[in-house]
Amino acid sequence: MMVGVDRLKVFDSRDVELDCELHVQALHGQLPHSQTGTVENEVFVSARLIANEEPLTNEISTTAVAHIDGVAEWKEKLSFPITVRDLPRETQLELEVRSARKFPSDVLCRSRMAIFGDDNRLLQGSRCAMLTPSGETKKKHDYLGAKFMEQHAELERLEGFLVQYEQGNLPSVNWLDNLVFSRIRDARKNQLGVARTTGDFIQLVLEFPVYAQPVVYRQRSEEEHAIEIHKWQHLTWLVDDEVNFMLENPAERKHQKLSRSVGRGVVDIQLKPDGSEKRRLATIIQLPPTRPLDMESQNLLWKFRFAMRQDPRALTKFLKCVDWSDPAETKASVQLMREWEPIGPAAALELLTPTFTNVDVRRYAVAILRQTDEEDLLMYLLQLVQVRVIERSVRNALGRLTTNFVALRYETEDDNELAKFLVERGVENAVVGNYLYWYLQVGWEGSAAERSASTFRLFERACRSKSKKGGGFWDTLKFQQELTERITVRFPIITQEVNMLRGARKVERLRAILSSENELGAMLSSFPQAIPNPLNPTVLGLLPGENKVSRAFDFILTWSTISESSVFKSALSPLKLTFQTLTGDRATMIFKKGDDLRQDQLCVQMISLMDRLLKRENLDLKLTSYRVLATGSDTGLIEFVKSQGVADILKEHEKLTTYIALHNPDPHGPNGCTMTSMMNFVKSCAGYSVITYLLGVGDRHLDNLMLASDGRLFHIDFGFIMGRDPKISPPSMKLCKEMVEAMGEYFSEFKTYCCEAYNILRKSESVVLLLNLFSLMADANIPDININQDYERSRLRFESKFALELDDEAAMQHFISEIHRSSNAFLDPIFERAHRVAQAFR
Repeated sequence: MMVGVDRLKVFDSRDVELDCELHVQALHGQLPHSQTGTVENEVFVSARLIANEEPLTNEISTTAVAHIDGVAEWKEKLSFPITVRDLPRETQLELEVRSARKFPSDVLCRSRMAIFGDDNRLLQGSRCAMLTPSGETKKKHDYLGAKFMEQHAELERLEGFLVQYEQGNLPSVNWLDNLVFSRIRDARKNQLGVARTTGDFIQLVLEFPVYAQPVVYRQRSEEEHAIEIHKWQHLTWLVDDEVNFMLENPAERKHQKLSRSVGRGVVDIQLKPDGSEKRRLATIIQLPPTRPLDMESQNLLWKFRFAMRQDPRALTKFLKCVDWSDPAETKASVQLMREWEPIGPAAALELLTPTFTNVDVRRYAVAILRQTDEEDLLMYLLQLVQVRVIERSVRNALGRLTTNFVALRYETEDDNELAKFLVERGVENAVVGNYLYWYLQVGWEGSAAERSASTFRLFERACRSKSKKGGGFWDTLKFQQELTERITVRFPIITQEVNMLRGARKVERLRAILSSENELGAMLSSFPQAIPNPLNPTVLGLLPGENKVSRAFDFILTWSTISESSVFKSALSPLKLTFQTLTGDRATMIFKKGDDLRQDQLCVQMISLMDRLLKRENLDLKLTSYRVLATGSDTGLIEFVKSQGVADILKEHEKLTTYIALHNPDPHGPNGCTMTSMMNFVKSCAGYSVITYLLGVGDRHLDNLMLASDGRLFHIDFGFIMGRDPKISPPSMKLCKEMVEAMGEYFSEFKTYCCEAYNILRKSESVVLLLNLFSLMADANIPDININQDYERSRLRFESKFALELDDEAAMQHFISEIHRSSNAFLDPIFERAHRVAQAFR
């Protein structure tokens, strides 16, 4: 306990469970020159909390603002991820003013200040931090004159009184208040004048939160901690099965049943919500689809269900509040669903999640999806096939709980509308059929294999019943599978022999193995029949002699071009295989074994989908959409895109702009490049920065960043997503100094594109679609979102990346701070060097 402090008039720091916050107001003073000798006119402030030279939080930064005439103003709040109660007595605030136009950013000046004063009181109110130029020791400012130092001390004393006044500890006297406020304004004006003319006097004006009473540091004693533990250990927990079953409170459920009037026939169809209820309903409707609804929200939705029928966004929320175990309520809700304004495909996907088990609801969702064209269907096909697995799992679970549900209906295997819909589209469209075959064939192993078997058999019967042409289509798909199985069987032998060699001898040995002298080589050299490219089947137009549109494959593989095959420098030694097509072109793909490519397949699908969402808003960020197809739990094919790794480019050319200018020369363009190629680079960097941030892509290094000859940058190898990363404290996006230097004067355009793309993907309809697709993959055995491991954490992490609680302007500031944090990541260059050393031994 503090001596001389009245405990009744202060707060103990251990009782304050609020986050530490700081308002950065302004910077006054002439900043020193940067390391390059230039005067900085755009700066930002980074701050963190430390104790005993150890960091308590990561750095957080303000936005970059202009520094003009000795003044830079922010008026921006920074929130640290730590509460006041968790602060040690030795906590200090470390502040740095950095240049926003250099990479890595130069530290221009810095300061530290104790969070708790000499009297153990937490800092509150307005404070001025005296900054020291980087590389210099802390200066005294006595040379500015005794008068100035007296004014400075007087200002600190007056601001201390101001804090007490705001806390109500000083009485309010109008004439005296006006006099003190006037003196504070004059003192601040004098200091600002000195700061503008003196290079050695730099101050940062801060505003700490003001509490109702002073907050005094007090550490929790060991005795109190022991008493608290002792109390918890002697608690007796009583579990009421009726209360905890299905996580419902029986009293609340009884109230809900009584408040709903379906069973009693009392329904007010004309009932309208008032102003406050409209605002509450609007908030509920805007909630992301993954958020559960509390009982109060459910009752409000039910009460005004008829008034919301014209809003398609409200349908899924309404269906969540229905008691499907009540036959009367179920019947009334299904009827109302059919009268509702039709929803879109994104919302229909939510109705196919395990949350909704009613057959009529799921059939309604399939009916909506039937209206989509093939291009949209291909974007959702992977998830729709996964729904077949979910349906069987849910049905089995519900079968074991039939005693707890009344009049619960669910589709049988024979009348499943989704299976029929997928098979119909697969038979009608060869492209859909190609992907449907592989999605059904791959990924559902062990106990899950039987779940998709019935749909697979139904698909085969439908193909073979479509005359000779349908049977031939099925046979080509089977030959695709046979070919990949042959390569898979021979792959361990190939890699064993190839990995014993280095450099060009690896490629020579691979081509010798793939020659026609062995069984695999003979199969690759001459196919018994032309087969469709499993990675890139597309739709052609009219066939000669026919009056109807027919569907075929654009790329038909005829035989393998052994002389163009090679092996990649990687731990798993992927193979590059080139095939000849009927049109005389080359189809190049990568065969990879040892990695579960289902995760890469999902990420590439999400990237392509986000690219489409951006282009619908007329924002083309020049993303490279290549294809990935898993052919087994640890095998798959990847479309080869002619490009070069950023690491190899820097090794050969030192600068990325040298490589871009080599392929796109323009003596009058930026860095000798054409403007088109430079904007391709800037836009693609922005697009992948936003998308990899949202997906939480990890293990980013310069070997899995590729650069095409036209300047487009793209990412490969998505073995770590949803925040997982083998490195310590990785940046939220890969933004190395070489990329920033290549953008040069267009770095501001890069940030603009990032913010624009981020806000487009944060729109309600985009978030609903992305979250629903993510939820449908919960049981797909994808490592980083596996429901049996830590799916809930992955889901929350994915949802949090959209920052839905922020408006567009705040979201822009949030993402700009992420850009600055990532471009200044301290450990990233160290891990990059370690990765290059490891690669040198391969």
